[in-house]
Amino acid sequence: TPDSRIADGEHLRVDFYQAFSIDGQIGVCLSEDRIYELWRESIAAVEQHLSPAWYHIGFDEVRHGGWCEACTRRHISGGEMLGAAVTRVTDTVAEVAPDAGVMVWSDMLDPNHNGKRSEYLFNGSFAGSWDDIPRELVVACWYYDKRVTSLRHFDGLGHRTIAAAYYDAGTVTAMEANASGWLDALGRVDGGVGIIYTTWR
Repeated sequence: TPDSRIADGEHLRVDFYQAFSIDGQIGVCLSEDRIYELWRESIAAVEQHLSPAWYHIGFDEVRHGGWCEACTRRHISGGEMLGAAVTRVTDTVAEVAPDAGVMVWSDMLDPNHNGKRSEYLFNGSFAGSWDDIPRELVVACWYYDKRVTSLRHFDGLGHRTIAAAYYDAGTVTAMEANASGWLDALGRVDGGVGIIYTTWR
């Protein structure tokens, strides 16, 4: 532009943040307050129109984050950042809908799953993400092959757990086998309370 400090033909080095699309999705920044304002508005709208007995707050497969100034200036680990976000949303549900239960997917809070490492393009490890989340939060475990160790991890922390029998099996027999495996694993922990079935189709 006419009033720019940049002259025509001048070579520039540009520093910027890029939000990547992964599997057709773009994540939100766990450190931006506006995200939590939007979350509160959404929860309030759901409560006004549906008033459900349970809220599932998600937080699975966190694909990227931790790179921008909002995240790096906090000087905390990815695990602490995620744990704080989960806690903040859980507390919001408790404020807006005090009679509702809250559940969350297990993987990012589980050292037997995605909680032990950096996931995709996240800057840092998610280890310890489970340390400070509210114990009243019910955790939906979904890694079938690690079902016993995952359920025991959360049981040892004082959480109630739900098994996520979530794959769309081709036959009733296969679905029964999956559910039976989860029921067996739930019977090995004190806090196992049931199964949630999620279809991806």
